[in-house]
Amino acid sequence: MIFAGKGKVGDLSMLLSFGADCHIRDNEGRTALEWAEQGNQDEAAQVLKKHIGESITNSKEENHLLDKYLLTANSELIDVVLIEKLLRKICSDSADGAILVFLPGWDDIKKTKEILETSNFFSDSYKFVILALHSMVPSVEQKKVFNRPPPDCGRMKEKSYDPYNNVSTLHSSWISKASAKQREGRAGRCQASICYHLYSKLRAASLPAFQVPEIKRMPIEELCLQVKLLDPKCKIDEFLKKTLDPHVFESMCNAIIVLQDIGALTPDEELTELGEKLGSLPVHPLISKMLFLAILLNCLDPTLTLACASDYRDPFTLPMSPHDKKKAAAAKSELASLYGGRSDQLALIAAFECWKKAKEKGQEASLNAYDHGILDAFLFASLYPMVGRLFPQKGRRPLVETSGGEKVRLHPHSTNFKLPTRNWDDQPLLIFDEVTRGDGGLHIRNCSVIGPLPLLLLAIEIVVAPSKEDEEEGYDDDDDEDGTESEDDDLDDIDERVAEKHIKLDIEGEKIMSSLENTVKVVVDRWLPFETTALDVSQIYCLRERLSAATLFKVREPRKVLPENFGASMYAVASVLSYDGCSGISATLDSVDTLASMVSATEFGQAEHGTKKRFIRQTVF
Repeated sequence: MIFAGKGKVGDLSMLLSFGADCHIRDNEGRTALEWAEQGNQDEAAQVLKKHIGESITNSKEENHLLDKYLLTANSELIDVVLIEKLLRKICSDSADGAILVFLPGWDDIKKTKEILETSNFFSDSYKFVILALHSMVPSVEQKKVFNRPPPDCGRMKEKSYDPYNNVSTLHSSWISKASAKQREGRAGRCQASICYHLYSKLRAASLPAFQVPEIKRMPIEELCLQVKLLDPKCKIDEFLKKTLDPHVFESMCNAIIVLQDIGALTPDEELTELGEKLGSLPVHPLISKMLFLAILLNCLDPTLTLACASDYRDPFTLPMSPHDKKKAAAAKSELASLYGGRSDQLALIAAFECWKKAKEKGQEASLNAYDHGILDAFLFASLYPMVGRLFPQKGRRPLVETSGGEKVRLHPHSTNFKLPTRNWDDQPLLIFDEVTRGDGGLHIRNCSVIGPLPLLLLAIEIVVAPSKEDEEEGYDDDDDEDGTESEDDDLDDIDERVAEKHIKLDIEGEKIMSSLENTVKVVVDRWLPFETTALDVSQIYCLRERLSAATLFKVREPRKVLPENFGASMYAVASVLSYDGCSGISATLDSVDTLASMVSATEFGQAEHGTKKRFIRQTVF
């Protein structure tokens, strides 16, 4: 009533969409419509009149029955018992025909099918045939429905995107009026039919007219890159504000960060040469980056398989019977074992390769097509910065810690769900495509366990920090003799202490890289620490520099063969990645002081003589 009286049409429409009753009266007997008319709020009055005209009032008996039902049921959940009772009534009152039940997702489909199969009424297989229709069900099973349309629960599974937490969501939501009308039309295609909507008239009137536009519920990295390709000088935010349904600001910020991380945009949102190439391919920028790396390392064929699969639904089907489910899970695990047994994505490559071998036999086109270590690097290139580390839990499934600090569980569908944890010496690294929020909380569905080398070679930033022993010996931050700071220190004293600390850090940085055998910590992206030697660090920096240079050459000269020096460098990178693990590099669980030296590979010779560079940002791709 307040919004109607003050003419706040947006807030008024939102409340009506949530099911607000516009017939309620205040203490003086006035409705929201009367508030709008008395306040001369013509637009608000028109909205209310339109809503009242579309809504249908129930009788007292209907309202009583509806209220009684809602007291015992949750309207946000699918009531399979109600569905079973409705189907029983339809079958009792009607002649032969077909019934199509719209449900939001696979779990609800499976639950409803199980309820019907255990029902005494529907147990007669000669009279009733219960079929599940879903994209994951084998097509042979789905085609049975055509041998001979549906109740409508009014819910659907909708994939969306939470820009505030940067996670994808798959949740059950109410359909739009347009979807309801389309579902209703399914009932009369073959004969005169009836459509039953399992929700109230008030709910039907409050449904949104159309589904939320995709720009508001999906990541927009590819869209942002296309904007810069169209007009390199424009600001992405200003351009997208001109769309019919403007984006969520946080969604655009997340997209720009991803594009900057992969080297497509500079920190000032300027388009790079690599960004132009990534945007020229009709795939997501991360997939484009993966393909560039595959070309450099002679592993294009399986990478193309991953690229195609990334934009299509999961090819692994879901059998209906428990026995067939176990067989399907075992078959997927067997495929994954061909590439180490700890990757959902590589299981897909194995399936495609097995299909090709079964169809036709011939020589392989890619020299490194079956190299587990190199394929891990391509996976990392296509999924970075979606990196986490596994934490074992006593008596429970391991958790995954993400860069944002969230603790996420693995989905039972993943081949890594039953990953053994007894022999873990450290915390394995995990790469994944997305974190999904479902009814059971946050989880990761498709993931791969990788070693540290792809991360160290391809991450946006690596920092050299002192080892634990060096920290204990060299980092003493006592500013006063009693270990406390005086509150009366003036700014000059504070600046002096800060300067002294930076000098101390410089000295410690020189000590860190002064000997090749020194043990150092390498911190990746300011949160993932590893322990290794100064020699290993220098070699990693050198390979990062060479990989970056070779990539830039290929971007500028795509038709030319790599020069001999770049070819040798790529062979070295492929050899290092091919080696399964690196004995000298291990993950560490200790906290790390990232305010330490960051040494460039090109400057390592100077570091051996006591000179070093601080905070040099190394960007690959």
